[in-house]
Amino acid sequence: MNDLENQIKDEIFQDKISKLYNRFKYLIVSTLFLILIFPILLQIFIYYENNKKQNLLSNYLKAENLINSNERESILILDSLAKGKDEITSILSSNKLIDYYLEKKQSKKLIDLINYKKLNYKEDIFLELKKIQNVLINFDNMNESEILALINLSGDMGIFKTIKKKIIYDFYIKNQQIDKARQILPLGK
Repeated sequence: MNDLENQIKDEIFQDKISKLYNRFKYLIVSTLFLILIFPILLQIFIYYENNKKQNLLSNYLKAENLINSNERESILILDSLAKGKDEITSILSSNKLIDYYLEKKQSKKLIDLINYKKLNYKEDIFLELKKIQNVLINFDNMNESEILALINLSGDMGIFKTIKKKIIYDFYIKNQQIDKARQILPLGK
């Protein structure tokens, strides 16, 4: 009798499983498919994103190398990267362009770039750019204490460290304070 009861229970159980499967087979198959496919799709997405970032960094390095031999092409590449969506290459490219425009004394292009970047940077970077822009616009009319108040050289100077140093260096050179200039940039860079 026990064997017969067990057989009946097994058949009832299998029948319930079969009905459940038939009722939800599309959901079950879809779920299993997603469980198997999702990791593959995730790996493909990660590979694509890494490839894209590597290409952006390669373009940045290419532009950095071209800055001395082919300025026009380098500036075009840096400008497109600065306006791109990748935050790292955008910041690197913007800094390189700001540095270039400072060195070449192209204040109009520098201020235009800063105005563009203010729209896209985070709050703290925006404030730093605003201070730098204020100094650049009023550079000829400011005294040392006003510039130093806006461009803080103590502690962590953030991502615009080199640019801040060059602005102060230029101020000291303009006012023929060579010793102070050498303290900011010892090699006159």
